[in-house]
Amino acid sequence: MMRAGWIVFVLVAACAPPVDASEGTLIVRAHERGVVHVDARPVRGDRVRLARGTHVVELRRGALVIASEHVEVRGGSEIEIDLDVIAAGSIASDAAVSGRVEIRSVPPGAEIEIDGAPAGLGPLVIDLVPGPHVVRVWAPGYEAFEQEIYVGAGGSTELDVQLVASR
Repeated sequence: MMRAGWIVFVLVAACAPPVDASEGTLIVRAHERGVVHVDARPVRGDRVRLARGTHVVELRRGALVIASEHVEVRGGSEIEIDLDVIAAGSIASDAAVSGRVEIRSVPPGAEIEIDGAPAGLGPLVIDLVPGPHVVRVWAPGYEAFEQEIYVGAGGSTELDVQLVASR
């Protein structure tokens, strides 16, 4: 009886994937819509393999960082984090660090991307960091629209987009 148990243990241990001491796994749970970035690079999925060391994990909506956390990855480890949205008052109340953008689209419900990241569906109101941004609006059956806008600190920018049907 003891011998059979030992064989099972040996088989399970032999089949286990090797532990890579130079990497760890990060599991990210974001409870808001947005794109997860690790060290300023967008990532897909909720499991990310990372080199050991300190990393910055952000949840972005367009160019606006709505959640941020520093994580320390140890080799062979698995870390789980919940990205909590930064309190609205810490961003929206400080006019010097954001500007409001309102994008209206025809047809309504068109996809809107800001700086290459999904931002939501039109019509959309979003606060962005000051500076230039590229807005792309598209919908199936329509030609995509793209325009660079400049967002001023504490300012407001409106963009009305009329998409043209594809031929």
